[in-house]
Amino acid sequence: PLLRTPTLVLGDFLARALTRASGGGRFRILEVGAGTGGTTRHIVGRLRSLGIPFEYTFSDLSASLVGAARRQFRDRGADNGTMVFRVLDVEQPPAPEDTAAYHVVLATNCIHATRNLAVSLRNLRRMLRDDGALALIEITQNMFWLDVVVGLLEGWWLFEDGREHALVDERHWARVMKAAGFAAVEWSDGESPESKTVRVIGAFPTAAEATSNSSDAVTTSTHGGGMVVGSTSRTEKPTSSDKAVVETVVYTTVGGQDIHADVYWPVGP
Repeated sequence: PLLRTPTLVLGDFLARALTRASGGGRFRILEVGAGTGGTTRHIVGRLRSLGIPFEYTFSDLSASLVGAARRQFRDRGADNGTMVFRVLDVEQPPAPEDTAAYHVVLATNCIHATRNLAVSLRNLRRMLRDDGALALIEITQNMFWLDVVVGLLEGWWLFEDGREHALVDERHWARVMKAAGFAAVEWSDGESPESKTVRVIGAFPTAAEATSNSSDAVTTSTHGGGMVVGSTSRTEKPTSSDKAVVETVVYTTVGGQDIHADVYWPVGP
């Protein structure tokens, strides 16, 4: 549930950008740290439903997760897309065949877990075409229960780039992204606390996306194409067709302490 809404926002962004393409060829999309495939399932399903031609590369550091994904998603490409499965370490320099190879690189709750954000982001920048886009879903406000749940795991404390915590806010991401070679950085925002806790952060090799207020357009060439995309600015409120109200309830009581939970109720059809 924590990552469901930003995944929908990411899907809306890609759908809006890629459906306004001109030209031909398939969009090459790389997902890094794809894990058990939660983001993959939604994005690939969205691309298929819209008839967007794609080559989607599912990658992870774990060979076992890649193998499981190959079994799970092997038929998901269908008529308009293909899927590729591979082991990839984003902390290592990209192979020659990956350099400037992808229109979109995306990752969900992954890049913060690398040792050095600057190194990982430079590698991702090298994988992108100059007219491409990097889209990350990241937690940008610490929730103390995360330290309780995963704080005993070595991987939570692997960072060695001057961070004081594995999680950093959106402005920190913007600084390191620009230092890594991205010209423009934008992020999702909203009025709810949740929208400020988990964000979609977009980084673009050129600044055209940030300077064109009316451009959600995408252009592709006939040999596989590139794209110039408009992005959701940090000052905009992402829109969604889903409407809901939230109610906070007492989930349980432990040692006299009430444990609360937010329950979202759909409104309307």
